[in-house]
Parts: sequence; structure tokens; C-alpha cells
Amino acid sequence: MTILVADDEELVRTVVVRLLQFLGHDVVEVDTGEAALVTLKERSDIELALLDEQMPGLRGSEVLSQMRAFLPTMPVLLSSGNVGVEANDSRALMLSKPYRLDTLESALAKVTELG
Repeated sequence: MTILVADDEELVRTVVVRLLQFLGHDVVEVDTGEAALVTLKERSDIELALLDEQMPGLRGSEVLSQMRAFLPTMPVLLSSGNVGVEANDSRALMLSKPYRLDTLESALAKVTELG
């Protein structure tokens, strides 16, 4: 599966990309919500988005809201270190930071089953 990872923190983004690659996924990475929207519009091969909720500019939930206009069914994982953040989308799940490989793998399986 090809997954878009949007996170403004380079170290976090690098670790997430490596975890996803270890799980056998192709990964496209960006560092802003705005870049995530552009990439999602330009690339038809992306099958899932993992969006950091705390990015400056467009937050992950704002990217999710805007992308629904052109990608209404793509599964999304919103990632946040803040307790109580909700995904508020039937095809999205919240992934609390920090998370381990098994937690990420489980969240990917769950979110791709949403329908």
C-alpha cells in the first residue's frame, strides 16, 4: 500500500516512514498540511494518509476535512500526542503518540476495514 505521511517534525516523520517501510508499504512524506493536500490531489497511487494533528498551518483534521471534497473514502490515521483528540470522520481513526510498531500495524488494519 502507498501511504502519505504528513508530519512537521522531521525525526518523528523519519521514524514513521521507516516503520511503514518495515511493514512493506511504499511511503510518500511531506512536512506540512498544505503539502499533504497538494500531494493527495496530484498522486492517484496514495491509498491511505497518516496525518499529524499538531502541524502548524493546516492541522491534520483540517487536511482531512478538505481532502474529503476530492477523496471521500480514503482511510486516514490522525496522529496526536494530545489526549482527547477525536477523528470525527467515519473513515478515520486516531493514533495516539507515541506508538509502537504493533500499534501502528493494528491501526492500519483497523482503518482500512472501515467502510
